[in-house]
Amino acid sequence: MTTKLTLTIEQSVAEKAKIFAKGHQKSLSKIVNNFLKEMVDSETDSVGKSKVETLGGSLPLPKDFDEKKALDEYYREKYGL
Repeated sequence: MTTKLTLTIEQSVAEKAKIFAKGHQKSLSKIVNNFLKEMVDSETDSVGKSKVETLGGSLPLPKDFDEKKALDEYYREKYGL
C-alpha cells in the first residue's frame, strides 16, 4: 500500500535528486521510499537497540560520538544529497 506525501526541500537538493534518480533509472519516489525505509529500519533491531549499539565493544568509539549525526552523514554521502 502506498500513500502520497508532500515534502518541502531546498530547490537545489530537489534538482540534484532528480538528476541522481534519472541517472540511476529510478523514480525519485522510489529513492526517497528506500532511503526512509532504511533510516527507519536501521534505527532499531528486533530488541530495540540501534545497530550501532548491537556492535557495542566491537570498536572503541569516542565519548562524543553522535550516532544520529554519523547516520545522517552516511546517508547524505550514500545518496549524494
